[in-house]
Amino acid sequence: MPFRPPLISPPSIERAAGTPPTPNGRPFPPGPACPQRRGNAMNGRRNQPFIVRVNGEIDLDTAPALRRALAAALDAHREVVLDLSEVTFMDCAGLGAVVRARNQADRSGRRLVLRGTSGCVVRLLELTGLQRRLAVEP
Repeated sequence: MPFRPPLISPPSIERAAGTPPTPNGRPFPPGPACPQRRGNAMNGRRNQPFIVRVNGEIDLDTAPALRRALAAALDAHREVVLDLSEVTFMDCAGLGAVVRARNQADRSGRRLVLRGTSGCVVRLLELTGLQRRLAVEP
């Protein structure tokens, strides 16, 4: 019987109900980022962070979508939380997207926080020394 690789579905993207599209009015591109906004202008809780949830693998194929989602979120919100609790793998391309977003946040006076970092992400941050440069919450 010939070898058949397992079927692997791409990382999913879901927008929470009531989550606005990107600032330019177009929906977020397909990829690993799953933006979810907490609070809104209607209930007066605009000071709550915008959450970008990521699941699956962040690699060369999916990092550009994450980079675009983070850039759009940082353009529109003062504080962005990158929830990595469901990330199973991250390579240097994913790390580059995070570093680029942090640099954008620093330049624009915004804040990027990493939350729920899994073991693979923590190890990558430790190996590169970035755990001291990035805001990481448990």
